[in-house]
Amino acid sequence: MISKTELHQYCLQLVQSKIVDLEQLIADAQAASNNDTKSSMGDKYETTREMMQIEINKLGQQLAETQQMNMAIKVLDPNKKCTAVEPGAFIETDKILFYLCAGLGKINFNKQTIMVISPGSPLGKAMLNKKANEDAGVNGVVYKIKGVF
Repeated sequence: MISKTELHQYCLQLVQSKIVDLEQLIADAQAASNNDTKSSMGDKYETTREMMQIEINKLGQQLAETQQMNMAIKVLDPNKKCTAVEPGAFIETDKILFYLCAGLGKINFNKQTIMVISPGSPLGKAMLNKKANEDAGVNGVVYKIKGVF
């Protein structure tokens, strides 16, 4: 059986690593933009600078979203025993394993594939408050819940 505490810690590490990577990409893009300002090529300089600013803004938005995921994971207690699906629940279904905490998507953990989904996602909402032996689904795909931990 998968340790929910270890899975929780792994998800935190993934998100925190992504935060560090995004911060570095923003710093690199800012440095590249600043170095480009030394050019005196007129319109080409303005276009390049604007493109760099768009990229920095896009990275900033990704960083903000990732920081929100980090906070969503941090507030969960991985030691809490769940009897029904709620944020922080580890869910075993007939098709795949789920961890309801943040929208990280499919991860590989201890040689198992786990879908890490947000409680606000369509499937997360469909699963909320369900118990073992109940069904939940979206878009025609139905999951039979075998256990909630």
